[in-house]
Amino acid sequence: MDQFATRFADFLDDKIVKRVRSLTDDGVNRLLVGVVLGLVALMLVLLAVIFFLVALFRMLGTWVTVEGAYAIFGGLFVIAGAFVWSKRFPKSKPTEGNTNG
Repeated sequence: MDQFATRFADFLDDKIVKRVRSLTDDGVNRLLVGVVLGLVALMLVLLAVIFFLVALFRMLGTWVTVEGAYAIFGGLFVIAGAFVWSKRFPKSKPTEGNTNG
């Protein structure tokens, strides 16, 4: 009878507990590792973009004056903003029965 209890406990641990753990814990663990690594990569890319923009601004500041660099960056941001503003609403296609114009 003692062997049956030991074998049954081993069966529960080996088959059922490990199976449930592999279905739940391993998937969540992989998901969390992926999310954390994605956030770290996003922060590094964002930091690299900021450093690149600062270096570009300083380089423009040496070629033209600092005011010229501000004007160039401002113009680029105004153009980018106008482009994004024009794309904010998709153009709707007129329907066939529409008599409103």
